[in-house]
Amino acid sequence: MKRGISRRAFWVWIAALAAQLCSAQPSTRPAIPDPSAQARAQRAIDEVYQKELASNSVAQRRELARKLLDQADGEADLATKYVLLRNARDIAAAAGDAAGTCGAVRRMCEQFACEAAPMKLAAVRAAIRSATNIRDCAAGANLCIASAEEAIVADDYASAGKLLAIAQGAAQRTRSAALISTVESRSRELREITTEAAKIPAAREKLKQNPDDPAANLLLGRHLCLVKEDWTAGLPVLSRCGAAGLAAAAAADLEEPIDAKAAMEVGDAWWAIAQKQSPLAQRSVRARAVKWYRQALGGLDGLGRSIASKRIEEFELQRLSQMGLARGLAAELYTGTDFARRIRLRVDPHINFEWGLGAPDASLPKDNFSIRWTGMLRVSGGGKYQLTIIANGGARLWIDGKLALDASTAGRARNGVHAAVELSEGLHPIRVDFWDTTGIARMKLHWQTPGATEREPIPAAALYHELADELE
Repeated sequence: MKRGISRRAFWVWIAALAAQLCSAQPSTRPAIPDPSAQARAQRAIDEVYQKELASNSVAQRRELARKLLDQADGEADLATKYVLLRNARDIAAAAGDAAGTCGAVRRMCEQFACEAAPMKLAAVRAAIRSATNIRDCAAGANLCIASAEEAIVADDYASAGKLLAIAQGAAQRTRSAALISTVESRSRELREITTEAAKIPAAREKLKQNPDDPAANLLLGRHLCLVKEDWTAGLPVLSRCGAAGLAAAAAADLEEPIDAKAAMEVGDAWWAIAQKQSPLAQRSVRARAVKWYRQALGGLDGLGRSIASKRIEEFELQRLSQMGLARGLAAELYTGTDFARRIRLRVDPHINFEWGLGAPDASLPKDNFSIRWTGMLRVSGGGKYQLTIIANGGARLWIDGKLALDASTAGRARNGVHAAVELSEGLHPIRVDFWDTTGIARMKLHWQTPGATEREPIPAAALYHELADELE
């Protein structure tokens, strides 16, 4: 992935940890603006970004796509917002940036009543076609694999097949045996699922005649739970499937244990079953196990708590890795305080710095510099979070594209500047701008989580960035 998740809001269009690509209901999203409004917006964008649009540099084109997404974050006019996102999508695609392209697609589908599947296919195909290096091809292939899994869950096997075909071509260009093998494995799994799906109507008819038919229950139960991730409908069916392990786990799950020990046992049962499943089914079953581990965690101690915590973290890190995310925030270092002259791009594990009279980096001066951090904030539990910026200089914090904390005069606040923000569980795009003029330099971003009595630096385990060749 390329840098700047908060501005690209990266492709959290794969399931788990974040909402589905088009989680908003069509009725809640505005229609695509009419052509005349789009044309008006395009003329304004062409005028403002005339110089950048004329550049043929791949790096500058990618930077322009990022700027357009930045601009779209705070744009109130719907036509302008839509055209900014459309331009970002097309420019990133032409620059071979599959992740940036799909990030723009995701934003378009979240904010407008777009038809996601064809747009997604066209965008990733164009980006991979324009890719000029192995890293971009690999990123594109992984995006296609993840998106194909989404399509399978939605019963859109045709789109899944097209996405895997694109992934296969991209993987071949990387000459990575592991990636090629992964695509082939997913393609085999798709064929098996498609074959099984064709049998589902007959299984449903059979169950009308004999609700306890073990083979029909196994076929339908596996499809609902392990492919569709519809555990509500699938668990009763799976509990009658006749396969001892699956049936027992489903029956125990249906009892909805409320004590920690029983919840841990259900989680363990699903975790063991997951080890024998194909990749897509394994992801679904592990997600179910993690649901019960989370419920059990508060009542566990000792080794049991350690095992549950380890498995939750293992699952989430795997999902984040599949999404192209790694720990830490992308940090853009600038001379001056206007974020115009970038000197370096690196990864910072957190924002908790005391530079004193020194510089944050050998490439920067001791005074008159600025830093922009972007990425994803991972929230493990929803609720009200108290956020604090402690800075000698000024800073601003955006979450989900909205200004959450303005600490532009933080240097005058001895105990920092505070704000309470309601956050849901999952990933939230985050951006932090900091600037220093003279004197002692410091910048810290702390939080107090729901139920906690003290604030702490936001830990590295809660901060992620998009992988990129440029990041060091």
